[in-house]
Amino acid sequence: LLQNFYNCTHLPISFFDADYNCISYSTKDTNFCPYLFKFADMKNACTCSTAQRFEESKKQGDTIIYRCHAGLIDTITPIFYQNTLIAYIMIGQFRDKEKIYSTKTIMETCLSKYNVNLDKFKNLYKQLPCISSKELYSLLSILKLCIKFLWSEQLIQCKSTMLASEINAYIDSHI
Repeated sequence: LLQNFYNCTHLPISFFDADYNCISYSTKDTNFCPYLFKFADMKNACTCSTAQRFEESKKQGDTIIYRCHAGLIDTITPIFYQNTLIAYIMIGQFRDKEKIYSTKTIMETCLSKYNVNLDKFKNLYKQLPCISSKELYSLLSILKLCIKFLWSEQLIQCKSTMLASEINAYIDSHI
C-alpha cells in the first residue's frame, strides 16, 4: 500500500509503531533528509521535532500538518484500534503549491541556524514534490479509507495483546 501510494503521489510515506519506530516506508525517499542526517545537530533536531509532533497528533487524535525544523512540510496521522493508539503514518517531505508552510526562503531561514551549505539544499529543495492543500487533504482521506478497509477485511491485525495499551488509555481518560 505504501509503495502504491508513493507510485501515485511521489510523496514519501512511512508507517511507525506507537513508540515511533519506523516499521515500513515507501522505497523512495527524497535526498533532502538523508543529506541533513549527515549533520548530527540536524539529525537530533529532526528526531526531537518529530517526537513532539507524534505526541501532538496523538493528543489531537487526528492528522496534523506542520512545517518541520528544516522548513519542509510533513503530516502525521495517528491510527487507533479500539480507542488505543497503535501506529502513525507520516507523509513528507514536500513543498506546498500555495507556499503557506514551505518556501525556499523559509527553508533557508530554518537551516541558517545550522552550519550547512545552503546552496546544496536549494537544489535539493527544488527536487521535492509539490502539492496543493486540496490534493493533500484528498490523499489523506483516501489513505484513511484504505486503513479502514484493511482493518475491516482483517488484512492487518494486531499481533500482540493490546491489554497494556488499553489499561493506559483507560487510566489516561479517567484521571
